[in-house]
Amino acid sequence: MACIDVVLGAKFHGGSMVPDWLSAEHSTGTTIIAAEYDGGVIIGADSRATTGAYISNRVSDKLTKITDHIYCCRSGSMADTQAIAEIVGYHYTICSLISLEI
Repeated sequence: MACIDVVLGAKFHGGSMVPDWLSAEHSTGTTIIAAEYDGGVIIGADSRATTGAYISNRVSDKLTKITDHIYCCRSGSMADTQAIAEIVGYHYTICSLISLEI
């Protein structure tokens, strides 16, 4: 039997003092889509970033421009994917400069 804490408005399970939302399953995942058409490619992604059940950012940019024709579509740990996108951009720039010299 679940009781309700009137002051906090939290539901507790089985009489314990742990709110249901702490132990409830939550969905994870990112939606990224790409579609090719005669003039090129359109890419899109959702914009919500979560930390567990908490929405930490509702306007997160999950599409990172590397060049005019290369984008990194990010999902997972935002810090890790941001670092990877920056590393890829760096290496692309270095390779481009080297190929100009040859």
